Amino acid sequence: MPISFGRKIIPLLLLLLFIGAFFSFDAGAGEERWEYAGKTDNGQYAFYIATQTISYPSENIVKFLAKILPSPERKEQIRKTLEEAHKETEKEFKAKVRDTEVLLNVLMKNETKEFILEIDCLSNQIKEYPPDSSTPVAEGEFLPGSIWETMQKMTCKRKRE
Repeated sequence: MPISFGRKIIPLLLLLLFIGAFFSFDAGAGEERWEYAGKTDNGQYAFYIATQTISYPSENIVKFLAKILPSPERKEQIRKTLEEAHKETEKEFKAKVRDTEVLLNVLMKNETKEFILEIDCLSNQIKEYPPDSSTPVAEGEFLPGSIWETMQKMTCKRKRE
């Protein structure tokens, strides 16, 4: 007796579902989860904290990976500038210019920076490290109301919870 199409397809679908679940189970385990912290005063850049990197090397110190990148407003501003420049170049030289998005993505990548911050939870002291170094490249005191104070509140409160 011939086996119906439905009887063949169900085990195949279950097998594919199992394989897909198996390979996707740990897909995001090593990826950073970035939490928005705020923007610069002029709104040109946005700051994020990699929440799974937050650690407390001593009683009052918090350390974590942070990132600064152009805000959506800044990206749109750069896009418009590139499009205008491309139009002028094409008009003047009568030649097709490369895709604006390709250049925009390169510029956005170049303007994105990751760094390690170490903040004192009891004072306004901060240190900045390159991701691959234990020597700070900047240190000092931050002002109340700054993005650094916002990050201090976001990360130090986690220790109290």
